[in-house]
Amino acid sequence: MAFAQFRRVLVPGGSLLLGFHVGDERRRGQGDEHPMALSLSLLRPERIPELGVAAGLELEGSLRGEGKQACLLLRKPVTGGAGARPTG
Repeated sequence: MAFAQFRRVLVPGGSLLLGFHVGDERRRGQGDEHPMALSLSLLRPERIPELGVAAGLELEGSLRGEGKQACLLLRKPVTGGAGARPTG
């Protein structure tokens, strides 16, 4: 659902750079300095691009860092043209 919202608010040809933590677990905890409850669901890195593409975004690139970091570059397709991207 979040990827559908990203697609909705991006202009045609607009890019989304998404950073996330990698894993296949759920975690619960508390904040260190402020009272809050944390609930975290980590996803497998191959699953995130699938969700973006299923929402109609195009995968431009991905990067897996050391440890549990990864990022994706996704783009909303340009419609009604020859596929030119906006400049600027």
